[in-house]
Amino acid sequence: KLVSNLPYAVAATIVLDFFLRFPSLESATVMVQAEVADRMCAQPGSKNYGAYTVKLGLLTKATGRFSVAEGNFFPPPRVKSAVVRLDKKEEMLPDDLLHATMVMADAAFATRRKTINNSMKTYFTNPLTNDAVIADHLPELFERVQIDPRVRGEALDEEAFIELGKAYLALKNK
Repeated sequence: KLVSNLPYAVAATIVLDFFLRFPSLESATVMVQAEVADRMCAQPGSKNYGAYTVKLGLLTKATGRFSVAEGNFFPPPRVKSAVVRLDKKEEMLPDDLLHATMVMADAAFATRRKTINNSMKTYFTNPLTNDAVIADHLPELFERVQIDPRVRGEALDEEAFIELGKAYLALKNK
């Protein structure tokens, strides 16, 4: 179990990294900046839902959240805080599918507030993530999973991202 008051600047990275690196980690109860807690607990369609939420959701389930008032600290901070409890999911995806699904989440949110097609096209043609094979086959990928390429990433739930991960693996292994 991880119980911590995490440095706000790196809290999100630490929590995701710990669940990825330590398979025996069962839960995390952490105090973080309220905005980070909102991202950890966000639902599809909300403004706080993004790639981080999807990736963390593949590994954990948020089972609790409460706010901590600024007056509980001395001196009081200028940011709001919250405590979040995350429990590791019992059923984990195979490593290759987990990685592929995380890539799809990053690609879907590469350019916020754009369609999933445009965001993924930007992601896969970026020199750092250059993958022309996938960029050229995005219509096939969307057709394979029956996702409208005009939707935005924030409209898709975890299951849709897992299906995208499966289609991504199928195209990569073609």
